[in-house]
Amino acid sequence: LQLDCCTTGCCMAIRIEEPRMMMTSLRHHAILLIAFLVLDMGYIVSSQLCSGSVASTSNTGIITDGSGVATYGVNQHCSWIVAPTTRTSFMFLEFWNFSTEACCDRVVTYSCVTDDCSISNKTANYSGHVLPRPVWYQVGVMRMTFDTDDSTVDYGFIARYSAFNTLNNCPGSGTNWSSLSGSISDGPSQYSNNMLCYWIIAPTYAGRVTLDFASFSTELNQDYVTVYSCLQPNCSSVGALLGSFSGDLGAFSVSSSTGAMAVYFTSDSSNVRDGFVASYSSTLATRLNTCPDSGTLLAGVTGQISDGPGQYQILTQCTWTIAPTGAFYIRLNFTSFATEVGADFVRVYSCAASDCSSPTLLASLSGHISPAPVTTTTPVMQVVFSSDLANVDDGFVARYSTYFSCPGTGVLTGTTGTVTDGPGPYNDNSDCTWIIAPPGAPAVTLSFSSFYTDPCCDFVTVYSCPTAACNSGLSLLGSFAGTTVPTAVVSPTGIMKVTFTSDDSVHYDGFLATYTVPPDCPGSNTNLTSSNGTLTNGPGNYQPGMVCRWMVAPPGATSITLNLASLSTVTGDFLRVYTCTSASCPTPVLVSEWQGQVASTTLALANRWVLVVFQSAPALSSVGPGFVMTYQANYGGGCYGSSAASCPGYPEPLICRPATGRNESCCARLVRSANATAHAVSIPQGTYLSSVLLWMQVGSGPADITSESRRPFPASLVSLSDLGLSVTRNSGQEESGCALTATGRDNTTARWLSFEAGPCDAPGIAAAAANTGGNGVVVWFGRTLAQAAVAASATIAVEVCTVAQSSFTSGRWVDMWIRAD
Repeated sequence: LQLDCCTTGCCMAIRIEEPRMMMTSLRHHAILLIAFLVLDMGYIVSSQLCSGSVASTSNTGIITDGSGVATYGVNQHCSWIVAPTTRTSFMFLEFWNFSTEACCDRVVTYSCVTDDCSISNKTANYSGHVLPRPVWYQVGVMRMTFDTDDSTVDYGFIARYSAFNTLNNCPGSGTNWSSLSGSISDGPSQYSNNMLCYWIIAPTYAGRVTLDFASFSTELNQDYVTVYSCLQPNCSSVGALLGSFSGDLGAFSVSSSTGAMAVYFTSDSSNVRDGFVASYSSTLATRLNTCPDSGTLLAGVTGQISDGPGQYQILTQCTWTIAPTGAFYIRLNFTSFATEVGADFVRVYSCAASDCSSPTLLASLSGHISPAPVTTTTPVMQVVFSSDLANVDDGFVARYSTYFSCPGTGVLTGTTGTVTDGPGPYNDNSDCTWIIAPPGAPAVTLSFSSFYTDPCCDFVTVYSCPTAACNSGLSLLGSFAGTTVPTAVVSPTGIMKVTFTSDDSVHYDGFLATYTVPPDCPGSNTNLTSSNGTLTNGPGNYQPGMVCRWMVAPPGATSITLNLASLSTVTGDFLRVYTCTSASCPTPVLVSEWQGQVASTTLALANRWVLVVFQSAPALSSVGPGFVMTYQANYGGGCYGSSAASCPGYPEPLICRPATGRNESCCARLVRSANATAHAVSIPQGTYLSSVLLWMQVGSGPADITSESRRPFPASLVSLSDLGLSVTRNSGQEESGCALTATGRDNTTARWLSFEAGPCDAPGIAAAAANTGGNGVVVWFGRTLAQAAVAASATIAVEVCTVAQSSFTSGRWVDMWIRAD
């Protein structure tokens, strides 16, 4: 303990060195010294133990249990209300000493709404032997209570408060200083009234911090600089009071052996001085490298790292670099983990080389939850453990494993190649992947020549992939382990993924496999758009491992007829036919399969997309001549092969005309009532359009749907003033029909015309009807669709609206169909 005095008496400078190491007798003397100084300042009206309620109207003051150098008593009940005469807005409270029975003797603070504190809110509850951290509240009136029970007593507390109306700050106030040295002050000239400033000085890895005051002059017993040691770098809790300084002190120093300190400066509402200027310096703590194997290069395939037995020490820093020869990547698994949350960390890095000159942080771990495994993407891992200067825990234990690759892994694009784990026995923890993707390959065959792996745990797995990325939509072709050489495996997509994984124990000679790309069939693996053609495996016998595909998709076809002229294969080699919903055939439906000897046969399919696949086994002792097939596309003939069907959303069945050679699609009879109605027709995706026509006729008798002749409009509807027509394309733009510009069809022979978009008012409709000789009205809306197939995501809607008029009576009908030329 040291007391600094000056010629005018005590200058209120208290310093306590190594407070956490003090014995009880030393702590008693510290309280004696502080009590003497407090009594000398005249803040305590009576040296007797506190009791009852005391009101204070001063802006600053000392509050204590009144025990002085002794201990407080049992069953004390004290209350202080601080309500400064000049109303303030902020209250600052700091403790110089605190020691009470932890369970039962408590100091409680309240913020008050009324001057008598009849309405208040509890702000803090203190007990035990931990010095509370200074606090400030945005409140004008404060209440503090002290209550003890009827048993154990202690040395009590001494606290100082300051009330402020407005707050003024110092340069750098509120800053956490982490550099090894620096300076703080109240400002360049005399400080102001109502100042409340604080600095946290916590240099990184500091073991001791010393604050040197070059000058010090404050209003005695009113304006204070108070210094605390800190137990954490952020000073969330203080360790002990290092000093509370006021008056003209000149130059002096104060030190914290915890490596961090908090400095507070407060001034009251009157009288100022020159203030203070101080600089701090720090010395680095001696790190305790007590972790086993820390600082060494670990080259074993597997191993364990930990902070050591028992709890780790403060200021510990350990580093392990894991770099096994030939490693592909390294994985770290934690079996136990307990560190001080947010303060003591295990950090894991991925490094390209053993010197870890450019590490990449993979994980920063702290707390009591066991972390998930951490895996590098490089052959070297570095693990760093560091603890701060306070609080310890049980630490961690982790085990690392090294994983190895195989030769030639990656993407293989050649038409033939080798897949193997390498010469000699394979490694434990092998993790190897090959993606075989020869450009344009119709199929890939993988043939094994040798195979010997641990049957329980080490596997070669083969997948078929839809794309070269091989990251989704994979189909399992086989998973193999043991000593039996697997049969050849074929990926019918032309893309294959092969993986090999082994565990960390038994290992054997591994495997050797060769992949090949089978020859193509003539014209296979393409879309056939001609109206007819021939499919065959080629001249002569077919080859083993062939996978040939033909997508028969002539534009505008409504059905496909297949004629199998001959087929001769050995058992296990197939010719299959599928129907599809589009040319990409995302979900093929098998409709026929042949193998062996088949005579001529015909297959008629009411579908416009047909997939034909020929596949031979990858390893054959004999082959055959194969097959020859022809196809013929059919056009028209109703709704894709149906003479009568129902379209979704239509109340009446479709009525379809016979084939005319112009790929006419569907028509529908819309029975009208006296009320307005609206219907829509959609052209299915994939329809190949050069022009699209919508034909309508109105009448009350049977519709003529068997010839090019169109039924005349009834005499009562010659003006067509009761009929409105509009067309909407999938682009969202609307076109109205019935303009008078003909597109070249002979009115007298074909008896119908098509018209470009125009106003669909009554005069326009009447003029159009006159041009057709009263035989029909056709509206053309397909100009933007010339020579283009409808996209997979598009449909083209045609909406026909009729407006009920007295002449358009209930029971009349409108026939409508869409034609794609």
